[in-house]
Amino acid sequence: MGRGDKPRGNDHEFRAAVWVDTSPGQLNQAANLGRMTVRNGDVVDVAELVCRHCQGSYQKVFDKPCAAKIDNSHLIGGKPNGERAKRLHQHDCLAAGCDTAVVVAAKQQTARAR
Repeated sequence: MGRGDKPRGNDHEFRAAVWVDTSPGQLNQAANLGRMTVRNGDVVDVAELVCRHCQGSYQKVFDKPCAAKIDNSHLIGGKPNGERAKRLHQHDCLAAGCDTAVVVAAKQQTARAR
């Protein structure tokens, strides 16, 4: 596959997660901008290839259509758009101190009562 080629006619847009030796300036740039500049000709180690839309790894989804382009229900737990799957906690969130909306509201209500 050449530069800029899309794989086999499907709609994946693969991105590479890479390992790069960085200077303090590059670290600062990456932390602030979410990107950094590397010198032309630098060779980097590719850690993983992932589709930026469906988050599928290259090996698993290369020859399949992009699930996110068809339907994004894989990202929201199979629910209709706008209705995300609820995170299930196997403990008492209030006792454990989880910062879920219910716990935050309970903490705020307790603080107001004082």
